[in-house]
Amino acid sequence: TGVQTCALPICQVLSEFARISSSTGKSGEYKNPASTFAGALSVSNLDVLGFVPLGCLFPGATFYQKLLVKTVGPALVLAVLMLIPLVVRNDSAPPLAKKLSLLWLELIYTSVSTTVFETFACDEFDGDQRFLRAELTLACDGSAARRGWVAYAVLTLFVYSLGT
Repeated sequence: TGVQTCALPICQVLSEFARISSSTGKSGEYKNPASTFAGALSVSNLDVLGFVPLGCLFPGATFYQKLLVKTVGPALVLAVLMLIPLVVRNDSAPPLAKKLSLLWLELIYTSVSTTVFETFACDEFDGDQRFLRAELTLACDGSAARRGWVAYAVLTLFVYSLGT
């Protein structure tokens, strides 16, 4: 059973690492066939926005809306799972709700944490201009909006990455 429990997180970490290293555009990028293999592992992350990007559903959406969807959406699913004992009235409902909640958190942990950490990754261009690596149209400046999203990311960092 130790191999079965450990396999899913390894697949998730490998696929996220491949995605992050390829987005930097540096020599750390996986080469084929390793990149194809790591891309296939991304199915283990349950990242719906990886299959249907938020920009396709909402054309004006930015990385910050993606951050919001990827942090609030799983919390809503978790809330529904915690309601199972209230709806199903038998002795097996509370343990089932706990097991399903923990499974859900394990499935979304890597993907959500990666998105939260991407909020802090900025690249510098022309010596003084910094832009968000995940979406180069967003400036990493000291604007109120940017500070608000960074504060939100710090909050979700504690909730998901450290809390889980």
